[in-house]
Amino acid sequence: MGNTDFRMERHVMIFRRRFQASRMAVYTAWTDASRLAKWFGPLRATNTVGVLDASVGGAWRVVMHMPDAVDYPLKGVYAEIVPGERLVFTMDTSEHPDAWQARLDAFRDTPTGARAGGIVTTVTFVEVGEETEMTVALRFDEASDRDAHYHMGAPQAWGESLDRLERLLAD
Repeated sequence: MGNTDFRMERHVMIFRRRFQASRMAVYTAWTDASRLAKWFGPLRATNTVGVLDASVGGAWRVVMHMPDAVDYPLKGVYAEIVPGERLVFTMDTSEHPDAWQARLDAFRDTPTGARAGGIVTTVTFVEVGEETEMTVALRFDEASDRDAHYHMGAPQAWGESLDRLERLLAD
């Protein structure tokens, strides 16, 4: 995961990373559709950004396309935006393929058969000298869902995604 700090708390996965870029450059990588498409998701993913309305109440939708021709749609709504400082939005994985949903459910403490749902995502951007420290906190309704995402490889996927972001910011 490059130089990403990762930890888990009660219902939360937290990723922290420093980038040699301004806060606004890192923030814009999240809020500009063309930039988001270049880095979001695991290393082998390509993205189609269908909607990105970075305003409170605005929607976003990204489809991650994997080399095996399987698509992983994500969508959500922005709940809070402080330009250059903070983004809070939902990340809904309910449209991910049935096979992915079944694997995730198998990792739950007690499989429910329910599709994975929304994750409240908070991204903060803090200037540290000439760098920006970015923290991504993923809050799950249940610790069991957090653990299932962990076992499905979320730390590796987020690490790869942040590696891609670092390369984008360096260009």
